[in-house]
Amino acid sequence: MEVVETVSEPIMTVPIAIPARYRPACDVLFWLPFVVWYLRVRMGLSQAQLARVLHKPRTHVCKIETNKATPIMGTLFEYADGLGVSMRELLGLCEWMAKGDG
Repeated sequence: MEVVETVSEPIMTVPIAIPARYRPACDVLFWLPFVVWYLRVRMGLSQAQLARVLHKPRTHVCKIETNKATPIMGTLFEYADGLGVSMRELLGLCEWMAKGDG
């Protein structure tokens, strides 16, 4: 049987790119999936119905609502229009939730 020596040198750590004060719940994009879902449900639309309005597959709406895809700016405008709100209202709701007012 071979004996293995243990070395008590400190392990090097890799610096984390996320700032120490970062709180995901304060991030506007953290709330986007919930806000899209809320606005869709408020309009009485299913994912498939919203997808038809947006001319996108239903899976696209599902990925946005489950935070498995992050939309680009143009897509955000399409979603705002399809959900019957302005871009300002869409992002404003996200910001309102991020501030903890929701």
